[in-house]
Amino acid sequence: MSFDYSIGTLLIWALSLWAGGAFKGVTGFGLPLVSLPLLITVFPVPIAVTMLAIPMLVSNIYLIVAQGKEHIELTRIYPLLPGIIVGIFIGVWFLSSAEGVILYWILGSMVILFSVIHLSGFRPTVSRTQERYLSPIVGSVIGLLSGIAVLGGPVLVPYMSTFGLSPKTFVGTIAFLLLVLTATLAIALVTFGVMGRQEFLYSTASLAPVLSGLWIGARIRDKVSPRIFANVVYVMLLAMGLSLIWKGWTLLR
Repeated sequence: MSFDYSIGTLLIWALSLWAGGAFKGVTGFGLPLVSLPLLITVFPVPIAVTMLAIPMLVSNIYLIVAQGKEHIELTRIYPLLPGIIVGIFIGVWFLSSAEGVILYWILGSMVILFSVIHLSGFRPTVSRTQERYLSPIVGSVIGLLSGIAVLGGPVLVPYMSTFGLSPKTFVGTIAFLLLVLTATLAIALVTFGVMGRQEFLYSTASLAPVLSGLWIGARIRDKVSPRIFANVVYVMLLAMGLSLIWKGWTLLR
């Protein structure tokens, strides 16, 4: 699948990925949540999803190496894994076959929902007993959202925050889960023909702006309030979510 190589398109591509990387560098999460709504203003949704696969894979490998495997809590996350893996394959199948208008509506609705939840300050509470029953369900939801639009993270992070892990173990465990998620996503994208050789090259090229943004974000992390920064970005994402739904509506005309 090819796309327009105009200066304007390449500029939006670079800025979208850089912005997602910078957001992740400051807050520790949110690369696809920021980059994807911007990318699909100029690229089809499937192409935009493939562009994020390799940068997400590499960034999560880096986090695991930086944190060390001793900071991964495996026993608590095993129940999530089957749902994540199966959900991703179902989600990518849907991504490869759904009409563009449906994808815009789904993506716009998810971006709006996650923005409203964050801005409202909602924080879930889950007991260890509830965790046993909820984890397979939550894992399936994470997998589906990841397969359709690489947006499983906004569900995974709040759910994992209920586990009461130490900061280092939390980051290491999240990174491990996201590594499994992105590796499975890459396999599913290839399996359903969404990612071929050309899309793989696009995704590899996307590493440069993402890593540049990560580096900048990490350097300014101590100079800005991550919470205020995230709130400003989520307000902008709310507007982008509405625009995506509107774009889907216009495709019906």
